[in-house]
Amino acid sequence: MGPTTKAITVTGGVTFNELRETYYTQAKGLVEGGVDLLLVETCQDTRNIKAALLAIHRLSKEIGTDVPFIVSVTIEPMGTMLAGQTVEAMWASLRHAKPLAFGMNCATGPEFMTDHIRTLSQITGEFVSCYPNAGLPDEEGKYLETPATLAAQLEKFADHGWLNFVGGCCGTTEQHIRAIAQMVENKKPRQGPAEAHRAVYSGLRR
Repeated sequence: MGPTTKAITVTGGVTFNELRETYYTQAKGLVEGGVDLLLVETCQDTRNIKAALLAIHRLSKEIGTDVPFIVSVTIEPMGTMLAGQTVEAMWASLRHAKPLAFGMNCATGPEFMTDHIRTLSQITGEFVSCYPNAGLPDEEGKYLETPATLAAQLEKFADHGWLNFVGGCCGTTEQHIRAIAQMVENKKPRQGPAEAHRAVYSGLRR
């Protein structure tokens, strides 16, 4: 990022540099408080993620050790992040940052994540994380996936060898998490592909 980043407005009138400083303040407080890793989650735009990663990189240099982090994005039912990036475009834009894991959370239940998690597991050399909502909320805001049904859907991902981290987001309870933990007890974690030495490009899909 060069000096021109000062002119980039990310959202709601907030500049890129202002967003980066906010992320830095949050990351520093969390690390000083003793967290083990930082989770940049529910992300809807790769520019916002880049602001967070620059903040984490700055903090890592200041404290003299790399702060581990996970990037977890939200893909809407139309198949992209709100800003228009597919999961492949997100990965291509951020692969240089070498997070502990790339993944998905929130927005939908696992049903709508299937194609994206499969794709991510096939292209990234990093770990893959997935913690969906307990389905899509109904008109009353209630999440309808039970612990058993949510665990059963995620089991398909685990059986295909797509996952390294798994859990639950909105609408999940301790019963959901217990069912997921029991489901993966004897599952083998994903073995990622070797790093591919090829050119990749990213863009928007509207």
